[in-house]
Amino acid sequence: MKLWYLLRETFSNLTKARFSSLLSIVTMAISLLMIGVFAVVALNGWQLIQHIKNKIEMEAFIEDTLTPNQIYELKQKISKMEGVMAVAFISKEEAREQFQRQFGEDVFTILGENPLPCSFRLRVQPLFQKPRRVKILAQKIQALPGVTEVVYRYELLILIEKYLKIALGIALLLGLIVGVGAILLIANTIQLSIYSKRDAIEIMKLVGATPSFIRRPFLLAGAFQGLVAGGVATGILNLLLFVIRYFVPEIQFFIQQVLLLLIVTGIMLGIIGSRLAIRRYLK
Repeated sequence: MKLWYLLRETFSNLTKARFSSLLSIVTMAISLLMIGVFAVVALNGWQLIQHIKNKIEMEAFIEDTLTPNQIYELKQKISKMEGVMAVAFISKEEAREQFQRQFGEDVFTILGENPLPCSFRLRVQPLFQKPRRVKILAQKIQALPGVTEVVYRYELLILIEKYLKIALGIALLLGLIVGVGAILLIANTIQLSIYSKRDAIEIMKLVGATPSFIRRPFLLAGAFQGLVAGGVATGILNLLLFVIRYFVPEIQFFIQQVLLLLIVTGIMLGIIGSRLAIRRYLK
């Protein structure tokens, strides 16, 4: 009986302010869709950036006079350093072959010798792929006996770090604006429902109804609006991504987390908006 009453009152609250409820759902769905699109772009952009960062290598050039044993010992020292994921030795001949594959010119025939030095090519662990940490690691390697120079794409790392911070700032700002707007819309809808039932609510208070008993239908109404808005936003986002994949099959999206986030966010925003309205009118 209580469950039936709760469900009946929940949908009654929505139908009492039908236009306002529909407006809240549509507006919130659009807001959540904006968040979803940005989240998909941000998530896939993050994956791309991580892929680029993993491809960034550090190269430590060494003296040509080092013996094989000294080269082996130096490689072991570098391998044991914190932050180093993998180390590969590049001989002078391998460096020459890689140069020719990349530039397609045999300048060594003109020079008569191979001026390229031996080197160690390093891959850095993900946690150490930050400009400051990479710089410290490079300085430690540079200080080792036998190492002449350490090179890496420091400027690219700084650029990646910069754009990551900008993207995060935009995401937080967008989420805050959309979230506050959605909460206010739902709060307004619930306020209209409460106002239309103000006489019934006063009677319920007089006969001993608890605040939680009066509050539940309005909370469920807000949660339902958020759920529907999240579902609509999820459906539209899925359709958009399907169309994009149809025309550009090579693109792969990571969207499972985003779809779940939209629904959960919609429900939470609905509940928060309802609580704000209830707190004001049901003191």
